[in-house]
Amino acid sequence: MDSFFNFQFGEFTGVKPNWFDYLSLIITILGVVFGVLSAYLVARYTYNKEKRYAEKTRKEISEQQCLFFVENLKRLDDNLTKQIEELRKCREKDIFRLSVINGITSTFLQGIDLSNLFEWFDVQDKSRINKLLFDIYGLEDFKQSLQQRYLEFNRKYNYYERQFKVYREILYYNYFKLVNLRAENIEQQKEKVSYSFYDTDSFMYKYAQIRKNYLEKQGKENTDRELLVQEFLLPLIEAASEYVPSDVFAIEVHNTANESNSAYVDMLATVDVLKRELKAQEDTLVEINKDIKFLLES
Repeated sequence: MDSFFNFQFGEFTGVKPNWFDYLSLIITILGVVFGVLSAYLVARYTYNKEKRYAEKTRKEISEQQCLFFVENLKRLDDNLTKQIEELRKCREKDIFRLSVINGITSTFLQGIDLSNLFEWFDVQDKSRINKLLFDIYGLEDFKQSLQQRYLEFNRKYNYYERQFKVYREILYYNYFKLVNLRAENIEQQKEKVSYSFYDTDSFMYKYAQIRKNYLEKQGKENTDRELLVQEFLLPLIEAASEYVPSDVFAIEVHNTANESNSAYVDMLATVDVLKRELKAQEDTLVEINKDIKFLLES
């Protein structure tokens, strides 16, 4: 059956493109090329614009971070200078008084892109910046560490000091106790008590003479511990040792004097250890201070 509709108007194989067809094809190709090129150029422009903006923003942030770093570095420098002076005063003048300066910390480094610092500072030796940053990070626990060390020093010193003060027993109470036990006679006068010992009691004679010599050199308000050790404890230890083990009271005096003298030696050693540690801390802060000043001036 023949088709009801017939859309054939000729033979297509025999149709040849004319100039208009070629022109349309060229225009179409050019339109596609132009569209692609335009899209590429717009995308490239947008990308470069965003890149420039991002770079500008990065530089602004970098500059702000570096300025923030510099300001905090200056404050740290001032605080380190004050702390160095406090450590020096403590070592040289009063070991029992130490002020710990606030603001010696590394918290300001948090949130800073440290790579920006290498661009900001004109320093040939980058390792010096690395060393400074490492040293600053080490200051984070400086205050707490120094306070704990000082508390530990006070605890030890006070312990030895309590042991040292047993000298009061042989300087006062136990001495007068022995006077009452071993004196040949005791006379109560108006303002003082006089007493004497048996000629055979050479220990008490030496004990009394050592004590008298020390009290005369000491004076009323002299609290020189070195004088106490050199003029009372050491001579008494030497004198009492001659009567050990024959005299039980000499043994007690000898032991007490030895205990007090040993505690005094421990007190001095404790102070010496702390002074050396403070000096080491001081030297560390001085080096950090120098590196900070070098960086700020670069």
